[in-house]
Amino acid sequence: MQHSQEYSIGYERQVGGSASVSADYVRIAGRDLLMTLNLNPGLRDNDGLDEHAAPHQNPNFTAASAELVNTGQTTTTRCSWRWTSASPRLQHAPWS
Repeated sequence: MQHSQEYSIGYERQVGGSASVSADYVRIAGRDLLMTLNLNPGLRDNDGLDEHAAPHQNPNFTAASAELVNTGQTTTTRCSWRWTSASPRLQHAPWS
């Protein structure tokens, strides 16, 4: 069954009367995602050392053949921080 898990944690702290700093961490992991599996992939004619070798397909199959399978995975991780201040000279744009 397809599913994803998301974790996040953040912290923000006021610094002085008009500034703050914050940090965030987010992680998203997807498992058993639905994807298409090519049952007749092209194979290289040699050992892979020649990048120009043309791929060939199994001669027993003449058309593309695909099957839906639950084997896809994805992981995304993001860290970011931000410094904000009421003074235009001290403002800092976020990055991640």
